[in-house]
Amino acid sequence: EYLCIIFTSWYLFKLFPENLPDLIFNPILIWLLLAVFVAMERFLQHYLVKSVQPDEYITFISDRKKVTIRIDSILLVESCDSEVWIRTACDTDYRTKMKISQWESVLDERFIRVHRSYLVNVNQIGHATSSQVTVGHHVIEVSRKYRDTYRRSAQTHT
Repeated sequence: EYLCIIFTSWYLFKLFPENLPDLIFNPILIWLLLAVFVAMERFLQHYLVKSVQPDEYITFISDRKKVTIRIDSILLVESCDSEVWIRTACDTDYRTKMKISQWESVLDERFIRVHRSYLVNVNQIGHATSSQVTVGHHVIEVSRKYRDTYRRSAQTHT
């Protein structure tokens, strides 16, 4: 924005050197320039949001090793005491020390919290009721605290 303002003022000074103060302090010109900048900003934000694709892979530390896996292959994230287990579709489990709340913020909208100890991949849900979710061979209870969020998310993904 600042660069646009500098170029605009330089252009106006070159174009109208004697009437520059009157032109710059003209309220109509100020509103017009402001509208142009806001429109450009909204266009760029809309374009950038459309062009950004969700991450395909995620990298984390498991048992002191750097692991990179496809996000689609994650069935669920399970919290057990101070450890968090990443359960995948190929029956590989990864143990990590990252908290489940951190996983919730790192993973995108494909993952929803259904329990204090579970994040599930919505695309991997096999069977679901209002109180249970089946992901792979794991049957998970949907807690009362997360039931409304789960229902809203399930409606948008079906």
